[in-house]
Order: sequence, then structure tokens, then C-alpha cells
Amino acid sequence: MKWILGSGLAGLLARAILGSEYKLIPMAKSRLYSFNPALADNYLSQDQRYEDFVTNLGFDVSKVVFYRKGFSLGGDIVKEAPETVKEAWLNRLFDYEPPGHLNLVVNKKMNTAVYAGVRLNEMYAKLQERFKSEINEQLQLGNVLSINDGHIQFSTGLRDYSKIISTIPLPALDKLCGVNIPRKAHDVSFLHVSTSDLNFEGLNQLLVVDEGIPFYKCTQLGPDRYLFYFKGDLENNGLTLMPFLRSYDVIDGTLINNYIPADPLDHLKYYESKQIECLGTFGRWDFAMDGPSTLLHIMRLKA
Repeated sequence: MKWILGSGLAGLLARAILGSEYKLIPMAKSRLYSFNPALADNYLSQDQRYEDFVTNLGFDVSKVVFYRKGFSLGGDIVKEAPETVKEAWLNRLFDYEPPGHLNLVVNKKMNTAVYAGVRLNEMYAKLQERFKSEINEQLQLGNVLSINDGHIQFSTGLRDYSKIISTIPLPALDKLCGVNIPRKAHDVSFLHVSTSDLNFEGLNQLLVVDEGIPFYKCTQLGPDRYLFYFKGDLENNGLTLMPFLRSYDVIDGTLINNYIPADPLDHLKYYESKQIECLGTFGRWDFAMDGPSTLLHIMRLKA
């Protein structure tokens, strides 16, 4: 039996692409895309390898626009940043211990062609509706208690597996498999804010290098609406931005624990040897594995 562990965006994408030979094991909603606004980059980059799949989900891929990122450094917007600036931002994000592959990822994703008619949180909602009956049916299996030696122990009994696609956070999989490995990660707080005080000079997102500024990233969601990303918990949501904005309203805010995985990429060989394929940002514990990268990963598994 083949199983998909988890029913967030990565899990439902895997079920849709890999087909009915894989059975869902629902565990939780998406940590990022069950929110509105989504708590991650919400676009899908242009790629012909998954266009047919996206079109069949009911999305329009005919219009492509550029999603543009830049850096905020010393109060200035830097649109074409040198390597030292990119390295400084990664050092800030990862406490001067960034996983080695992330420099390449930041370089590749500063200006990205994206589908204007596709939002990943909307894709997640569509997939939830498509697999609603299956999710409810599979919930009858009960909770997963442990995974070992080709077996999954549910609260309702034991099931065999020949392959597992795991999309749950890696520490949760560790616990189910009896693996005791400390996983490094950083918590992130989010503030959804309305203000007319910001000017991104045509960019969609700013990555903030200055450590004196409490947020490390800010995304423009629409006219006068922004999502701010802060490492750690915020003591006072309403006052945090007062030194930087003359006028603003906080629409909403939340905290996501272990939002930034910070481990190197040599930690998955054990699971591969157990026929467990880890998938997605939190499944692979890889900050670079965003929505488009996860979709391509699944397409490769299908091939």
C-alpha cells in the first residue's frame, strides 16, 4: 500500500498528481495556505511542466507577469543587489549559519515570471473541495501512532506500506518513526497591515537586511496592504511598526512556530532508505522548497 502522510497543500498536490494508488492520511490543514492572506509567497512561477495540471484544476495560465523582489538596506531600496547583500540577508535570517544551498536559491528567485491568475491558497481550497469525501473517509483510520518496518500503526490497527510520501513537518515524522534528531528552526510572527506610507518603487516584496529593523521581509499584497514577517514572537503587535510608519492599521497577526527550517540537506537519507519520500518546505525541512519547487518535485515523482 502507498500512502500520503498529511493533507496540506503538498499532500493534496501529491494525491492529485500521483493518483488513487496513493491513499491520503489526513493530519492537519496547511500551515501556510489555509490563511488569507497566505503566510508564504502565494504565486506560482511559470513552468510548462505543470501547466496542463494547473489548467485542469480550473486556473487561467494565459497571462504571465513578473513578481519582483528587492532588498532594503540602510533605508534604501536595492533592486540589483551584489552577492554581499544577499549573503547578509541570509545571515540575518539564519543567525549566520545559513544552509549552503540557499545562496543559489535567493539569486534565482529575485525576478520571477508568475501566472497572474493563480494563487496557491486558492489552489489549496480547490484541492480540499475535490478530496473532501476522501479526507473524511480516511479519517476513520484514526490517528497515526507510529511508523516502522514497513508498517503504519493507526489507532484502529496496523497497515502495511510499500511507499510513503510524507508532507508533515519533519520533527513530527521523526517522532512517529522513533528518530531522535534535534531539528533547528526559527519561529516567525506575521502582521497584516493597512498603510499608505510605503513605496516599494515597483517591487512586490522587500527583503530587509538591516538588523535594526525588526522585520526581515515585507510583501505588498495589494493597494495599501502589506504582510510583515518578524523572527520570533512579538510582544506588542500594535506598537512594533510605530518607528517606521506614520499611520497604519493592524488587520490581523499570528505566530507560526518553526517556520524557518535551518538544517543542512543531509538529513533525509535515513527516510529514503525506509521508502519514505519527504516533500514540501516542512516535510523536507528545507526553506528553499517553496510551492512551485514542491509541485515540480511531485511531477518528477510521477515521471
